[in-house]
Amino acid sequence: MKLEKLTGMVLIALIVLAVVVIGACYVMAPESLVLSDLQEPTEPNDPNTGLFLGYIYILLGLTILVTLFAAISNFIVKMSGDGRGKTLIMLGGFGVMLLIMLITYATGDGTPMHIIGYEGDENTSGWLKITDMLLRTAYILVVIAVLAIIASPIIKKLK
Repeated sequence: MKLEKLTGMVLIALIVLAVVVIGACYVMAPESLVLSDLQEPTEPNDPNTGLFLGYIYILLGLTILVTLFAAISNFIVKMSGDGRGKTLIMLGGFGVMLLIMLITYATGDGTPMHIIGYEGDENTSGWLKITDMLLRTAYILVVIAVLAIIASPIIKKLK
């Protein structure tokens, strides 16, 4: 079986599973969440949120595992072959990414926030700096992606 067929079947299976999980969350919504005018909610959270979050956590974990496996196997293949220069560029990209993450972590604000009704343990300096790091790194990566999309045709025309 070709790899393209396998990845297509996995994608279809994940889409079907996502539709089933979202449909289950929608169909099994308790009546206490359906409010008429001026009624206070009797239940603060949808009990199906755990099902949905569990599914998202599984997808996130699988994505991380597959990405790490693909990156490591690609690195090993390129190091053993003739692509050592490209491999060093790939390592340089990884180093730049780590540098961006370190800078965004260092510039993050760790001041605990006053959140009404929140009693969790994650409102600490470390977690807030990590959140700032992830958000700012995502912003930087989006800007880099947009610049690459714009610059790619221009560079191709110049060659």
